[in-house]
Amino acid sequence: RTRDGDTASFLNEIDDKTLEFGDTRIVLEEDVLDVCIEEEIVTVITAEADPEEGDPCIDVDEYVINPRPEGCRVDVEVTCEDDDGTNCADIEAPSPQCNNGEEITTITFTYIGGLCDQSSNTQEDECQDFNNGPSNTGRSRIICVSETSDNLEELFNEDVEVGDKVTIPSSASTNLGGEIMCEISQDNELKQRLKIVTSGDNESNDDLFLKDIFGSLQVESCDEKDCLVSITYTYTLENVGQSPMEITVLDRTRDGDTASFLNEIDDKTLEFGDTRIVLEEDVLDV
Repeated sequence: RTRDGDTASFLNEIDDKTLEFGDTRIVLEEDVLDVCIEEEIVTVITAEADPEEGDPCIDVDEYVINPRPEGCRVDVEVTCEDDDGTNCADIEAPSPQCNNGEEITTITFTYIGGLCDQSSNTQEDECQDFNNGPSNTGRSRIICVSETSDNLEELFNEDVEVGDKVTIPSSASTNLGGEIMCEISQDNELKQRLKIVTSGDNESNDDLFLKDIFGSLQVESCDEKDCLVSITYTYTLENVGQSPMEITVLDRTRDGDTASFLNEIDDKTLEFGDTRIVLEEDVLDV
Protein backbone atom coordinates (compact mmCIF):
# COMPACT_ATOMS: atom_id res chain seq x y z
CA ARG A 1 0.00 0.00 0.00
CA THR A 2 1.29 3.47 -0.96
CA ARG A 3 -0.04 6.68 0.62
CA ASP A 4 1.56 10.11 0.78
CA GLY A 5 4.87 8.70 -0.42
CA ASP A 6 4.88 5.97 2.24
CA THR A 7 4.80 2.32 1.10
CA ALA A 8 3.95 -0.53 3.45
CA SER A 9 3.65 -4.27 2.84
CA PHE A 10 0.65 -6.16 4.17
CA LEU A 11 1.67 -9.54 2.78
CA ASN A 12 2.29 -10.98 6.24
CA GLU A 13 -1.29 -10.06 7.25
CA ILE A 14 -2.47 -12.91 5.01
CA ASP A 15 -2.05 -16.32 6.67
CA ASP A 16 -3.15 -18.48 3.75
CA LYS A 17 -1.61 -17.04 0.65
CA THR A 18 -2.94 -19.69 -1.72
CA LEU A 19 -6.06 -18.56 -3.58
CA GLU A 20 -8.27 -21.09 -5.29
CA PHE A 21 -10.59 -19.88 -8.05
CA GLY A 22 -13.14 -17.46 -6.57
CA ASP A 23 -11.35 -17.17 -3.21
CA THR A 24 -10.85 -13.81 -1.51
CA ARG A 25 -8.60 -12.50 1.22
CA ILE A 26 -9.35 -9.31 3.20
CA VAL A 27 -6.82 -7.12 4.98
CA LEU A 28 -7.83 -4.24 7.26
CA GLU A 29 -5.81 -1.11 8.05
CA GLU A 30 -6.91 1.38 10.63
CA ASP A 31 -5.97 5.06 10.40
CA VAL A 32 -7.09 8.51 11.60
CA LEU A 33 -8.54 11.05 9.12
CA ASP A 34 -8.32 14.77 9.87
CA VAL A 35 -11.51 16.09 8.26
CA CYS A 36 -10.67 19.69 9.17
CA ILE A 37 -7.80 19.85 6.70
CA GLU A 38 -8.59 20.20 3.00
CA GLU A 39 -5.96 17.83 1.69
CA GLU A 40 -6.44 15.08 -0.85
CA ILE A 41 -5.38 11.64 0.40
CA VAL A 42 -4.68 9.01 -2.23
CA THR A 43 -4.23 5.33 -1.31
CA VAL A 44 -2.85 2.96 -3.95
CA ILE A 45 -2.96 -0.78 -3.34
CA THR A 46 -0.93 -3.12 -5.53
CA ALA A 47 -1.41 -6.89 -5.51
CA GLU A 48 0.69 -9.47 -7.33
CA ALA A 49 0.02 -13.18 -7.56
CA ASP A 50 2.09 -16.05 -9.00
CA PRO A 51 0.06 -18.91 -10.54
CA GLU A 52 1.31 -22.51 -10.74
CA GLU A 53 1.50 -22.08 -14.51
CA GLY A 54 1.96 -18.95 -16.59
CA ASP A 55 3.20 -15.45 -15.84
CA PRO A 56 2.55 -13.52 -12.62
CA CYS A 57 -0.50 -11.23 -12.60
CA ILE A 58 -0.76 -7.76 -11.10
CA ASP A 59 -3.71 -5.50 -10.22
CA VAL A 60 -3.76 -1.95 -8.87
CA ASP A 61 -6.62 -0.05 -7.22
CA GLU A 62 -6.84 3.52 -5.95
CA TYR A 63 -8.98 5.18 -3.28
CA VAL A 64 -9.17 8.98 -2.93
CA ILE A 65 -10.34 10.88 0.15
CA ASN A 66 -10.91 14.61 -0.32
CA PRO A 67 -12.10 16.24 2.92
CA ARG A 68 -14.15 19.43 2.54
CA PRO A 69 -13.87 21.31 5.83
CA GLU A 70 -16.54 23.92 6.47
CA GLY A 71 -14.16 26.57 7.70
CA CYS A 72 -14.52 28.53 4.44
CA ARG A 73 -17.97 28.41 2.94
CA VAL A 74 -19.67 31.22 1.09
CA ASP A 75 -23.28 31.19 -0.07
CA VAL A 76 -24.24 33.39 -3.01
CA GLU A 77 -27.81 34.12 -4.08
CA VAL A 78 -29.21 35.99 -7.07
CA THR A 79 -32.62 37.66 -7.13
CA CYS A 80 -34.19 39.97 -9.69
CA GLU A 81 -37.15 42.38 -9.45
CA ASP A 82 -38.64 45.25 -11.39
CA ASP A 83 -39.39 48.65 -9.87
CA ASP A 84 -42.75 47.36 -8.60
CA GLY A 85 -41.16 44.43 -6.76
CA THR A 86 -42.29 41.82 -9.28
CA ASN A 87 -39.98 38.85 -9.72
CA CYS A 88 -38.33 39.18 -13.13
CA ALA A 89 -39.46 35.68 -14.09
CA ASP A 90 -43.08 36.74 -13.50
CA ILE A 91 -43.08 39.97 -15.53
CA GLU A 92 -45.72 39.70 -18.23
CA ALA A 93 -45.38 41.08 -21.72
CA PRO A 94 -47.98 43.66 -22.76
CA SER A 95 -50.39 42.97 -25.60
CA PRO A 96 -48.50 43.92 -28.76
CA GLN A 97 -51.04 46.20 -30.45
CA CYS A 98 -50.46 49.83 -29.57
CA ASN A 99 -53.59 51.65 -30.61
CA ASN A 100 -56.51 49.21 -30.29
CA GLY A 101 -58.64 51.64 -32.28
CA GLU A 102 -57.64 54.71 -30.26
CA GLU A 103 -55.00 57.36 -30.90
CA ILE A 104 -51.93 57.35 -28.66
CA THR A 105 -50.22 60.24 -26.88
CA THR A 106 -46.63 58.97 -26.49
CA ILE A 107 -44.47 56.54 -28.41
CA THR A 108 -40.87 55.45 -27.82
CA PHE A 109 -38.51 53.99 -30.40
CA THR A 110 -35.04 52.52 -30.26
CA TYR A 111 -32.78 53.97 -32.92
CA ILE A 112 -31.30 50.88 -34.61
CA GLY A 113 -29.79 52.52 -37.69
CA GLY A 114 -29.90 50.83 -41.05
CA LEU A 115 -31.87 51.07 -44.27
CA CYS A 116 -35.54 51.06 -45.13
CA ASP A 117 -35.42 47.48 -46.42
CA GLN A 118 -35.24 46.19 -42.81
CA SER A 119 -38.70 47.63 -42.10
CA SER A 120 -41.16 45.14 -40.59
CA ASN A 121 -44.69 46.39 -39.95
CA THR A 122 -48.27 45.99 -41.16
CA GLN A 123 -48.65 49.54 -42.42
CA GLU A 124 -48.22 50.74 -45.96
CA ASP A 125 -44.53 51.34 -45.47
CA GLU A 126 -43.50 54.84 -46.50
CA CYS A 127 -39.75 54.89 -45.97
CA GLN A 128 -37.14 56.25 -48.33
CA ASP A 129 -33.34 56.22 -48.10
CA PHE A 130 -31.11 59.01 -49.38
CA ASN A 131 -27.36 59.13 -49.90
CA ASN A 132 -26.87 55.41 -49.09
CA GLY A 133 -29.10 55.63 -46.01
CA PRO A 134 -28.13 55.88 -42.32
CA SER A 135 -25.01 54.01 -41.22
CA ASN A 136 -24.90 51.97 -38.01
CA THR A 137 -22.12 54.08 -36.54
CA GLY A 138 -21.75 57.69 -35.51
CA ARG A 139 -24.35 60.19 -34.41
CA SER A 140 -27.57 60.95 -36.23
CA ARG A 141 -29.93 63.90 -36.05
CA ILE A 142 -33.58 62.84 -35.87
CA ILE A 143 -36.39 65.32 -36.44
CA CYS A 144 -39.98 64.14 -36.10
CA VAL A 145 -43.11 66.20 -36.72
CA SER A 146 -46.84 65.63 -36.51
CA GLU A 147 -49.19 67.15 -39.00
CA THR A 148 -52.06 69.11 -37.44
CA SER A 149 -54.91 70.90 -39.13
CA ASP A 150 -52.92 74.14 -39.06
CA ASN A 151 -49.25 73.28 -39.49
CA LEU A 152 -46.44 70.84 -38.77
CA GLU A 153 -45.75 70.45 -35.06
CA GLU A 154 -42.18 69.50 -34.14
CA LEU A 155 -42.17 66.61 -31.65
CA PHE A 156 -38.49 65.54 -31.55
CA ASN A 157 -35.23 67.15 -32.61
CA GLU A 158 -32.10 65.59 -31.09
CA ASP A 159 -28.81 63.85 -31.86
CA VAL A 160 -28.80 60.11 -31.11
CA GLU A 161 -26.59 57.05 -31.51
CA VAL A 162 -27.55 53.45 -32.25
CA GLY A 163 -29.25 52.00 -29.17
CA ASP A 164 -30.55 55.36 -27.91
CA LYS A 165 -34.23 55.87 -27.14
CA VAL A 166 -36.36 58.29 -29.14
CA THR A 167 -39.45 59.30 -27.15
CA ILE A 168 -42.07 61.35 -28.94
CA PRO A 169 -44.66 62.92 -26.66
CA SER A 170 -47.54 64.93 -27.96
CA SER A 171 -47.92 68.46 -26.70
CA ALA A 172 -50.28 69.05 -23.77
CA SER A 173 -50.99 65.30 -23.56
CA THR A 174 -53.16 65.43 -26.62
CA ASN A 175 -53.16 62.69 -29.21
CA LEU A 176 -50.22 62.43 -31.58
CA GLY A 177 -52.49 62.97 -34.54
CA GLY A 178 -52.84 60.88 -37.62
CA GLU A 179 -49.21 60.29 -38.41
CA ILE A 180 -45.61 61.05 -37.50
CA MET A 181 -43.03 61.97 -40.11
CA CYS A 182 -39.33 61.63 -39.27
CA GLU A 183 -36.11 62.56 -41.02
CA ILE A 184 -32.72 61.08 -40.12
CA SER A 185 -29.58 62.99 -41.08
CA GLN A 186 -25.87 62.39 -40.59
CA ASP A 187 -23.23 65.08 -41.02
CA ASN A 188 -25.96 67.50 -42.14
CA GLU A 189 -26.90 65.15 -44.98
CA LEU A 190 -30.41 63.66 -45.27
CA LYS A 191 -30.23 59.87 -44.97
CA GLN A 192 -33.80 58.67 -44.45
CA ARG A 193 -37.39 59.90 -44.42
CA LEU A 194 -40.26 57.81 -43.04
CA LYS A 195 -43.88 58.00 -41.96
CA ILE A 196 -45.62 56.19 -39.08
CA VAL A 197 -49.40 56.16 -38.77
CA THR A 198 -50.60 56.58 -35.17
CA SER A 199 -54.29 57.20 -35.77
CA GLY A 200 -55.43 53.81 -34.50
CA ASP A 201 -57.78 53.50 -37.45
CA ASN A 202 -58.11 49.73 -37.70
CA GLU A 203 -60.33 49.98 -40.76
CA SER A 204 -57.46 51.46 -42.77
CA ASN A 205 -55.16 48.56 -41.81
CA ASP A 206 -52.75 50.99 -40.16
CA ASP A 207 -52.33 49.02 -36.96
CA LEU A 208 -49.28 49.79 -34.87
CA PHE A 209 -47.53 47.08 -32.85
CA LEU A 210 -44.73 46.91 -30.34
CA LYS A 211 -41.48 45.86 -32.05
CA ASP A 212 -42.63 47.17 -35.43
CA ILE A 213 -39.65 48.42 -37.43
CA PHE A 214 -39.86 51.53 -39.58
CA GLY A 215 -36.50 51.97 -41.31
CA SER A 216 -34.03 52.81 -38.55
CA LEU A 217 -36.66 53.10 -35.78
CA GLN A 218 -38.12 50.20 -33.76
CA VAL A 219 -41.23 50.65 -31.59
CA GLU A 220 -40.54 49.88 -27.91
CA SER A 221 -43.48 51.45 -26.09
CA CYS A 222 -46.73 53.28 -26.66
CA ASP A 223 -48.50 54.99 -23.79
CA GLU A 224 -48.61 52.49 -20.89
CA LYS A 225 -47.51 49.53 -23.00
CA ASP A 226 -43.74 49.08 -22.73
CA CYS A 227 -41.42 46.33 -23.95
CA LEU A 228 -38.51 47.68 -21.91
CA VAL A 229 -38.78 47.15 -18.15
CA SER A 230 -36.23 48.48 -15.65
CA ILE A 231 -35.01 45.66 -13.41
CA THR A 232 -32.50 45.23 -10.60
CA TYR A 233 -30.36 42.16 -9.96
CA THR A 234 -29.39 41.64 -6.31
CA TYR A 235 -26.30 39.57 -5.56
CA THR A 236 -26.06 38.50 -1.91
CA LEU A 237 -22.95 36.85 -0.43
CA GLU A 238 -23.01 35.31 3.05
CA ASN A 239 -20.28 33.70 5.12
CA VAL A 240 -21.84 30.40 6.24
CA GLY A 241 -18.54 28.84 7.30
CA GLN A 242 -16.73 28.80 10.60
CA SER A 243 -14.03 31.42 10.09
CA PRO A 244 -13.50 34.88 8.57
CA MET A 245 -12.88 35.00 4.84
CA GLU A 246 -11.74 37.45 2.19
CA ILE A 247 -13.85 37.87 -0.95
CA THR A 248 -11.49 37.56 -3.91
CA VAL A 249 -13.85 37.03 -6.87
CA LEU A 250 -17.34 38.26 -7.69
CA ASP A 251 -18.01 37.67 -11.38
CA ARG A 252 -21.31 37.77 -13.20
CA THR A 253 -21.76 36.05 -16.57
CA ARG A 254 -24.78 36.72 -18.77
CA ASP A 255 -25.23 36.00 -22.49
CA GLY A 256 -21.51 35.27 -22.82
CA ASP A 257 -20.51 38.55 -21.16
CA THR A 258 -18.55 38.38 -17.89
CA ALA A 259 -18.17 41.37 -15.59
CA SER A 260 -16.43 41.70 -12.23
CA PHE A 261 -18.26 43.37 -9.34
CA LEU A 262 -15.48 42.87 -6.81
CA ASN A 263 -14.75 46.60 -6.63
CA GLU A 264 -18.39 47.24 -5.69
CA ILE A 265 -17.60 45.72 -2.27
CA ASP A 266 -15.74 48.12 0.01
CA ASP A 267 -15.17 45.74 2.93
CA LYS A 268 -14.19 42.39 1.45
CA THR A 269 -13.62 40.67 4.82
CA LEU A 270 -16.59 38.55 5.89
CA GLU A 271 -16.93 37.43 9.48
CA PHE A 272 -19.13 34.42 10.21
CA GLY A 273 -22.74 35.30 9.34
CA ASP A 274 -21.80 38.54 7.56
CA THR A 275 -23.38 39.41 4.22
CA ARG A 276 -22.52 41.73 1.36
CA ILE A 277 -25.05 42.91 -1.21
CA VAL A 278 -24.30 44.18 -4.71
CA LEU A 279 -26.96 45.65 -7.01
CA GLU A 280 -26.91 45.73 -10.81
CA GLU A 281 -29.51 47.67 -12.79
CA ASP A 282 -30.54 46.53 -16.25
CA VAL A 283 -33.36 46.78 -18.76
CA LEU A 284 -35.39 43.69 -19.66
CA ASP A 285 -37.01 43.46 -23.09
CA VAL A 286 -40.19 41.51 -22.41
